[in-house]
Amino acid sequence: MNEIKLDCPYEQQYHCIISHNDYSFEFAKAHFQDYSNLLFLSDMGINGTINVACDYPSNVYGELPYYIWVANNLRSQDWVSVHHYRRKARLSLGLTLPTPISFNGSMADQMAYYHSINLSKAVMQTLEPMEQQIFTKANQLIPYNMMNAQVEFIQKEYLPYILNKITLLQGVLGKDFKPDETFFEPKEGKRVDEWYQNRVYAFAMERYTTLFFLTRNYGQQYQEVRLLEPNQRI
Repeated sequence: MNEIKLDCPYEQQYHCIISHNDYSFEFAKAHFQDYSNLLFLSDMGINGTINVACDYPSNVYGELPYYIWVANNLRSQDWVSVHHYRRKARLSLGLTLPTPISFNGSMADQMAYYHSINLSKAVMQTLEPMEQQIFTKANQLIPYNMMNAQVEFIQKEYLPYILNKITLLQGVLGKDFKPDETFFEPKEGKRVDEWYQNRVYAFAMERYTTLFFLTRNYGQQYQEVRLLEPNQRI
């Protein structure tokens, strides 16, 4: 891993790769060798990674602790590409997001079907009127909580919005919310693994990210994300 030179007077781009366990760390090292300035991040105490542990554990909040680390540890003028160990995008300067995924029904319907109708209703309570309209009508989702962005944008625009929404959702669900039996109602194509469905705030973050960009124009671009493991899905 290259040294982070925070005193460098020029813009630098860092490629943050998120790992969750020893397997994912080894997997990431094998698949991102062509990236420079690699920063392997984890909140699981994995040797060889940067510890990003905070009050928002990734097994519930997904990528949130990694964005908090980026905002607190990189310089405003730097650029960062946040990748998941099993998802890879082309490198680019400029605000770039994964290509939205389209599905039948609204964002709210999709969340209710694959996760929980209670979670979908709870997210609805945290939204402004315009966001509520999009949540109940738009049939697309910006997935994976990945992006290429300038650190200043994450610090001043994206992260404050996301943290505010997460705080509002904690007020509705409770910070220590655990999914109830409605999460595990059998439906075709629905994953019922407890470890998967427990990530309620991570799923909410994807929807908040989508709403954030659908209600704003930052000149963002989109690109396909390469899925490095088979059978991946939202």
